[in-house]
Amino acid sequence: MSITTLTGPIISTGNTNPAQNVEPDAGPCLFADGAGVIDGRFVQAIGVASTNTRVVGISTQQYLTAVDAFPQTKSTTNIVNVSGATAVAGTALTLATPTNFATAGSIPIVPFVPGVDQYGNKTYVPQAYNSVNVTTAALALDFGMVGGTTYTSSTVTLAAGLGPTVGTYPAAYAGTTVNKNQIVLLQTTNHTQPEMMFSPGQPIIIAAAGNAGGTLPLLTTVIAIDYVNHYLYIANPALSAQTNAGVAPANQFGVGAPSTPFGGPATAGIAYYPFNVTGADVMWDQRQGVSRALQYVSSSASDSTATLTVKGWDIFGVPMTETVTLNGTTPVLGKKAFGFIQSVTTGVATLVGNVSVGTTDTLGIHFRADAFSYLQIYVNDALITANTGFTKADVTPVATATTGDVRGTYTMQTASSGAVRVVIHVVPSPYQFDLETNLIPQPFWGQTQF
Repeated sequence: MSITTLTGPIISTGNTNPAQNVEPDAGPCLFADGAGVIDGRFVQAIGVASTNTRVVGISTQQYLTAVDAFPQTKSTTNIVNVSGATAVAGTALTLATPTNFATAGSIPIVPFVPGVDQYGNKTYVPQAYNSVNVTTAALALDFGMVGGTTYTSSTVTLAAGLGPTVGTYPAAYAGTTVNKNQIVLLQTTNHTQPEMMFSPGQPIIIAAAGNAGGTLPLLTTVIAIDYVNHYLYIANPALSAQTNAGVAPANQFGVGAPSTPFGGPATAGIAYYPFNVTGADVMWDQRQGVSRALQYVSSSASDSTATLTVKGWDIFGVPMTETVTLNGTTPVLGKKAFGFIQSVTTGVATLVGNVSVGTTDTLGIHFRADAFSYLQIYVNDALITANTGFTKADVTPVATATTGDVRGTYTMQTASSGAVRVVIHVVPSPYQFDLETNLIPQPFWGQTQF
């Protein structure tokens, strides 16, 4: 392909004044390999029709936001709660009861599946969002963007005004009395107007509201939004009353080839979707960016050689496995940041005591970070200047169940509480960004997960 050159300046207007919403596909501009500036010291062969034409430049990478969220309070027992005494090798321990926000149960996801890069090395590739590819994750950590309360009885009247901040949208529902079991009251402790995260017609998932027992999520669609009362009016009634359960987007698109998982006719609402749809773009949603390393401990000092193996997925749905050796009653801190948990299994030794597995305040960074210099971290709007808590990406050529996180982690120095805002920006080094492709993802996305 030849080089396209323009003298500039290039202005992308989007749906700006005076015309609004004239282009439904308008969204952020996307550039492969980032962007750069011309090195003015060289006489450039710009516009020359030759396959040997090269333009000399300097990369000007931007900060990529990996996390912008409020991690829930860590727990020593929210993955496995004192389970396993007398368990033997190969036994799967009983997972803890979900808490619906810090951990949500039975969340449908579409995981990545094994593939190979152009050198024949193992990698993982995305799948199309269709029902065949859906897997149920036993536990989702820090599920969703915001907490929501559901109801099972009574009625409620939506605000009579029209539009964002002053009433209800679409206008047809303004002032309408609706069943309260079709209302989600969004939490405003952290977000001033959390309803601005959603839009009418958007498929969503609400943890634990999908059956009377509170063990299944509710998959539904937003019909209308009440911006005054912070309500989502949803298509399907909640089957159980939940307080502060995680609310997250479900997929808006789905039937496409594996190489184009967001294309094709919509089969909406079948799986969790950590992306934000804006025009023709599908963008990573940092508000759902919390993944966490785990901690492991036994009630018996004799459990000092027993191993535990956790299987699950990272924040994007890439399969991952971690194996640790217990250290009796001293907690062992895991290295890998999980987004979803499927199982915890005992290893070669018989357990003497009960085992607890929980979350830590070590968060995944999501894009390969080889040095603290490539990060900009804010906690409650304060810039973190010390590298305390940072662990760089583990670049072991072939990851194993005992190697570290392939993208790097950051351990919060202020304890999580559900009200501490963490924002993690990453500037990938130019040589990583320049080299990354779908055939060779490792320079940017880290070594292939194990």
